[in-house]
Amino acid sequence: MTVLKVFYVLAMGALLTMLVAFGISAFYEAPQSELLEPPRPPAGWVWPVYPDKTPEDQDWTAEEQEYWADYQEWLEEEQEYRETYSDVMGNYHRNVFFIAYPFGLLFIILGLTLPPRLDIIKTGFLLGGVVTITYAVLQGFGDMSNTLRFVAIAISLAVLVFLGYRTLIERRQPSNSTKTGEEDVENH
Repeated sequence: MTVLKVFYVLAMGALLTMLVAFGISAFYEAPQSELLEPPRPPAGWVWPVYPDKTPEDQDWTAEEQEYWADYQEWLEEEQEYRETYSDVMGNYHRNVFFIAYPFGLLFIILGLTLPPRLDIIKTGFLLGGVVTITYAVLQGFGDMSNTLRFVAIAISLAVLVFLGYRTLIERRQPSNSTKTGEEDVENH
């Protein structure tokens, strides 16, 4: 393969993956994080020297004690918000997987079933399919179950092996008949 052909295959694989990834981000935006703003401390107030002590043990003013209570309430709200946002992002990553993964499989199927005269395009589709499936499986890594990832990779491998065998190996094996001039004429 010449350098130009290698570059073409790499470019096609990268562009197919970017087409899927940017298409998803254009038409299915990720939820935006709206972090809570913590309450402002009183002017001149510094964090307590002994954070394990209660506000009463540290001779705080009423304003500082009020701030400390507001801050503790804010911490609880912020923790609840982060958990909710984490759940929302988990759903988003799952949906992105179910959008991107079929495109990757489609690219692999095209790469293995297009006519042999399109070998360079076929290789570009194969590379694009593998990279797109990798994108689908790895995005949001902590949000998806390993079982789903395993099943997705197993399906991809099964499709790759089956179609690869059917199109690359089975077609290149000679037929069972002996090759004579008459048989060649009859087969064509």
